[in-house]
Amino acid sequence: MRTPSFFSIKTQVRIINACCVLHNFIRIEQASDPVLEDQDSRFLVAVDLEILNRPTSESNANNLNDRITSVQATEQWTNFRDTFALKMFQDYQARHAT
Repeated sequence: MRTPSFFSIKTQVRIINACCVLHNFIRIEQASDPVLEDQDSRFLVAVDLEILNRPTSESNANNLNDRITSVQATEQWTNFRDTFALKMFQDYQARHAT
C-alpha cells in the first residue's frame, strides 16, 4: 500500500472485490478461524510497534520520503469530486436513456 501498484486500476478494483467476496464467504462458512485470529494478533502487535516508533517531530517526519500521513478534505477537492460524480451520473443517464 505504500508503493505504486503495477496493476491497472481495473485489475486493482477486481482484486479488492475478489478479496471482499472471499472474506465474506469464509466468514459465512467459518465464523471463527484460529489461524486468522493468530495472524491478526501478530499484525496488531506489528502495527502497534510501528505507531510507537514513528517520528513525533515535524523535522523527523520530513525525512520519511514525503509519505502521506494524513488527509484533509479541501474545498477544491470536494468540488472536484462532486463535479466528477455529477459528470459520471450524467454520462450514465445518457447511456441508459435510449
